[in-house]
Amino acid sequence: MSCTSSEELKQIMMKARVYTKFGKVADYIPALRKADPDELSVAISFPDGNCLSAGDVKMKI
Repeated sequence: MSCTSSEELKQIMMKARVYTKFGKVADYIPALRKADPDELSVAISFPDGNCLSAGDVKMKI
């Protein structure tokens, strides 16, 4: 499924990104142990099939 981008969602992500330094990667999940703690993304999928995304959505672990 491909998601479209939303300027409003991008702005929310920019504001939220400053708080990532206060958290930590969920290292109890093996696949996430390799994750970069500075990467942040969000995707919202709606019942009608539409999807919005913002942040580091192209990054792969």
